[in-house]
Amino acid sequence: MAVLVDKSILKLVSDGKLGIIPFDENAVTSNGYDLLLEKFELAPKEFKLLKTVEKIKIPNDMVAIPILRTTFAFKGLVLSPGIIDAGYEGHLKFAVFNSSKEKIWNGEKGMPEKVVTLVFLNTSDKADLPFGQRDGEKNNSQ
Repeated sequence: MAVLVDKSILKLVSDGKLGIIPFDENAVTSNGYDLLLEKFELAPKEFKLLKTVEKIKIPNDMVAIPILRTTFAFKGLVLSPGIIDAGYEGHLKFAVFNSSKEKIWNGEKGMPEKVVTLVFLNTSDKADLPFGQRDGEKNNSQ
């Protein structure tokens, strides 16, 4: 597996192989794409499920890993770990928890709007059974 860099991400999006809608070229980082989460406000010790603004389409020969941006991690936000499977299509949903004693929100002055960086990795081959084709698997992001 190899982590995709900015020029690879831009090319895949341009070629229509990787889907990010709406796409913002300024959200492409050196090794990922910064995602917006729906507007949120978390009280101390509060847990919520949050959905991305962007709809994602992962090709069958790639996976993605969501990483919480450090600005939010330093404030005490905790993001559920996971992997975005080959063939996934839809909005992403994350469990987030405010572990701090202060309110956290993504409109706070000095805080970035983008909360999660999605890191893309090429797989060794195309998945025979991409997301949604295994028994019991469905997109719960809607």
